[in-house]
Amino acid sequence: MTKLNKLAMLLSIATTLNLASTTQAAQWNLLCPETDSCIGPQVFLNGVMISTFQAPALSPFININSAWLQYSNDFRSSDTSDTDQYRPQGIFEINSPQTTINPLISVPSSDSPDVLISDANAIAGADGNSLVFSIGGMDTYSSMGELIDHTPIFSDLDPSYVNGSGLTAPPVKVGNSFFIGIVGVARGDQYMYHSLDNGQTWQGGETQKASDGSNLLIGNDRYNLLANPEGTGLWANVAEFNGLGAVGLWESTDLGATWNQIDDGSFPKNTVRIVLDPNNPQIVYALSNQGLYQSQDRGVSWQLTTLKKSVYGLAFIPQEPPLKSMMVAGIDKGIMVSTDPSGDWKGMNKGLLRIPHSITNANGLLIATSAAGYFTCSQVDCFGNRQPVPKDEISDIYKLIPYVRPSVSGITPETEITVTEFYNSDIDRYSMTTEPESIGANWIPTGQNFTAWRVLGSTVGSYVCEFYGSVFPGPNSHYWTISPSDCNQLLELQEKTPADMPRWNFVKYPFMAVPAQIESGVQSCPNSYTTVYLAYNNGPALGKEPAFRYVTNHSVLEPLFNEGWIDAGIAFCVDS
Repeated sequence: MTKLNKLAMLLSIATTLNLASTTQAAQWNLLCPETDSCIGPQVFLNGVMISTFQAPALSPFININSAWLQYSNDFRSSDTSDTDQYRPQGIFEINSPQTTINPLISVPSSDSPDVLISDANAIAGADGNSLVFSIGGMDTYSSMGELIDHTPIFSDLDPSYVNGSGLTAPPVKVGNSFFIGIVGVARGDQYMYHSLDNGQTWQGGETQKASDGSNLLIGNDRYNLLANPEGTGLWANVAEFNGLGAVGLWESTDLGATWNQIDDGSFPKNTVRIVLDPNNPQIVYALSNQGLYQSQDRGVSWQLTTLKKSVYGLAFIPQEPPLKSMMVAGIDKGIMVSTDPSGDWKGMNKGLLRIPHSITNANGLLIATSAAGYFTCSQVDCFGNRQPVPKDEISDIYKLIPYVRPSVSGITPETEITVTEFYNSDIDRYSMTTEPESIGANWIPTGQNFTAWRVLGSTVGSYVCEFYGSVFPGPNSHYWTISPSDCNQLLELQEKTPADMPRWNFVKYPFMAVPAQIESGVQSCPNSYTTVYLAYNNGPALGKEPAFRYVTNHSVLEPLFNEGWIDAGIAFCVDS
């Protein structure tokens, strides 16, 4: 029996395809380390420090030269006594224009503190360090991901009050001052703090006042703070507190001591984020659950644009004059693009799920963020349709997958899906599917199957990519991989290969699983997970088309190995 490295197998498959230079629509590529899970940066923060309203808008923290993305490698299974199934264990970084990812901050054990970093609680410091905020204070990280220092901020307040309060964020820099806030909704008071020495010391601790002297509650359930267009003061996106105070857009130019309302009452309710136009300080955008609003008079009056869907993120892509900047919006069902906010918007969703997304321009690299993870589109040309998701899963995605959800790591009727294997003797192919009722003629069940998570069914799993060639010109076979690099490499080959030549075509993300872990060069599945093995027929070397088989019982593959098939090791792992 011959064993083969899966990457070598992939390369041997790829070399059988005749590549030609061509330009086709690209696809959003998944950003994730090979043996980790990048599911749900918007999910695992929900219920810890982020509201359900704000969760879909979360995006990576952008440092001076890189984007910081969250990951986990904690795959504790459902038969453990620990119900805290998903813990965001560290950070990896990506440096534009490269799309390779590098571990930056690692948490070595499950007993170590969580590292929670996003654009909702982090900001670049004046000295190149990164400042990360929580109710507990501020952590300072170096550009290499080293924890330098922890600084208390709210130590002048009663600890019991602080523990029951929310962070008014994100942190904002105005001139030489950094700002962060804390709000106690139950008690009806709001505090703002500022630092004039790059976060070393903090001043504040006074309740915030509106211009009429009343208390001003800014909130903690959205992107509440930002610098004004001139960079001379602080703007506040004031939350709706069920009638407990002012709402709308407010401004302070005296370090948060006093506030004045800017808008004329037309500021949209349920605005999750405010974005300034990079080309005109008079133009401002409000991202609300009613759609994208625009103000052309510095936030005074607001009008709804033609994008009338819930909007969670907005990025600008500069273009050479006379072309206008491209606007890229993350909405409730994907990504939309336009050069005119009141003109036509076009979907750019090839490779994304039909779920809420945010969007970030990370130093020239476009990153879409959703409960499915991080995705990048290098040429802003990923036009195409989204992968459908059942409506109940869309509506419940942020309600049903909080920080602690034991049922997600364990297979349940709500999260499971059965993967069934079939064999076609006419073409000597094995295939597997989550939709056995749609399998074609002459496909016979082999009796082999396993249970996996359905799409969006897990907070510890990663997405499996499914590829298919074609009957002609081929290859007439399916290939499944949980490896982001394998998936992205085949996507790149698909983009470069004309449709009338042999190539692998991305089909969908059919289910979720866990990647095999590697220790001392040896693959294994985490404890309590079932191994799914992969066999490969080595077709290209024998003048045949490639074929694959995925089963949980390794002994089933022995007859194939005796016929010359290759043991390709562990494909992925599924919950027992």
